[in-house]
Amino acid sequence: MLGTYVDARKHDFLWQMGRRPGIYRDILDVAEAIQEELGPDIWGYSDKELSREIDHLGAIGFVGVQGSGQDIRLSTRISDV
Repeated sequence: MLGTYVDARKHDFLWQMGRRPGIYRDILDVAEAIQEELGPDIWGYSDKELSREIDHLGAIGFVGVQGSGQDIRLSTRISDV
């Protein structure tokens, strides 16, 4: 099991890019992906409406985005990569 863990860390895209897991980083990543999909006007949604809309979202995964530097973010548009 330890060997599997070490191998997964060694080949993990996020780990290689220097991204380390953390509760606040994870919250911000997920919030950005949800806002990307639902649009900037999500503040008027009730909790029930948000839950319903999020249930209809497609798969969310990490993508690398080339810009001035290498950026990593969550996205529902995995095919953009």
